[in-house]
Amino acid sequence: LQTSGLVSAAVKPETRNYRVEDITFRFLEKLRISGANSFDPFADIVWQGDPMGNRLDQIWAIFLEALKDGTDASNGEQPVDVALLVKRFHSLIERTRYSIGEVHTIKLEMTVRDAEIGDVLDGPRIINGDLSALGMQPAIIAESRRQGQK
Repeated sequence: LQTSGLVSAAVKPETRNYRVEDITFRFLEKLRISGANSFDPFADIVWQGDPMGNRLDQIWAIFLEALKDGTDASNGEQPVDVALLVKRFHSLIERTRYSIGEVHTIKLEMTVRDAEIGDVLDGPRIINGDLSALGMQPAIIAESRRQGQK
């Protein structure tokens, strides 16, 4: 990797002393939801990793499990409430998953507030949760091992 002589300072993540008390979760109003099996459905919400049903409820369940895992270890001194707003959750449809693969595109807005007085401690800020997605043979192998998109 060539950097053309540029040197960047290492950025240390800021340490938070939070204890998550509550999480609120909602979707941006007027999101376009698609179940189309086209290469790139024109939509904000695309999810085919569960049987047909309410896609927003299914996505909320995914986040709920991840948030529980991620916040169980939050044992800091500062009690906080976290508000998440989903702006985009675009996973791969079958056609793309079994051909080229690509990226799961996930965009959230997060605001952290003091749980006692409601002051904003962090945010609102955009969280880019994009993830590389398997495609072609690796996706087929993962599915055969019951490792779906979740």
